Amino acid sequence: MRYLVALACVLAACSNDASEPDLGTVLDASIDRDITATDHDGDGLDDADELRIASDYLPFLAIGADDLCPTSGLVVRVTPAEVAGLVRVRYGWLFDEDCDVGKQGVVGGIGVLVDPSKPAPQGIVSLRTVSRPDSFCQALSTCGRCPGQLDCEQLDGKPAVWAGLDRHAVYATRSITCMQTEACMAVCENATTSAAPPMVNVGEPDAPLVHDLTDAGFISGAQGWKSTALYHYDPFGGLPFGDGPPLRTVIDN
Repeated sequence: MRYLVALACVLAACSNDASEPDLGTVLDASIDRDITATDHDGDGLDDADELRIASDYLPFLAIGADDLCPTSGLVVRVTPAEVAGLVRVRYGWLFDEDCDVGKQGVVGGIGVLVDPSKPAPQGIVSLRTVSRPDSFCQALSTCGRCPGQLDCEQLDGKPAVWAGLDRHAVYATRSITCMQTEACMAVCENATTSAAPPMVNVGEPDAPLVHDLTDAGFISGAQGWKSTALYHYDPFGGLPFGDGPPLRTVIDN
């Protein structure tokens, strides 16, 4: 398995090169989209297994106790990785607003390479985040067991991802990347308990499981979302998510 992990790291582009925004590729060419009653997105993984893996191997999500607008949610895409037995999990961490600058709708990307034969969090092979995607302040951070990667910083025994206070750029290496230049400043606070936002498995771009994040019980007033312009958002529709890029560009890499 050590060899397979090393191979997966190479194939999944688990480098520290910040010029590479890719969260890793999947073997889409090898997936014939055989839709079944338990695999509605046809990627070879049962839908129930996808959501279980996404929940079990979710990093610790740290939102500071002083955050004035913490309402958030997760969309997730789960696919087989390049090496048999490993799984690629892509999360879009969506926030209602950045209340310090008045933005509505912000998203950060979280990519996790998982060995589901090992319990969480030991099964987390590597972790990569993309903060403020497609903007001047975009920043990548990586950690894990791939060659050249730093060990992931942890909270409560799990690899952690921090959301900047009131301005929700996401980082996996708090001590290195959270404090950027003044124009892109972010303050990341530790938390004693991981955030537990609602999570929706959106499926694959050519076989979506969800077309409307409000109808899916996610972005709504009942969940505390104030930005009504985000209601009824289609995760693969190609429209910008609020003041951010289209969500599909964050989870369709």
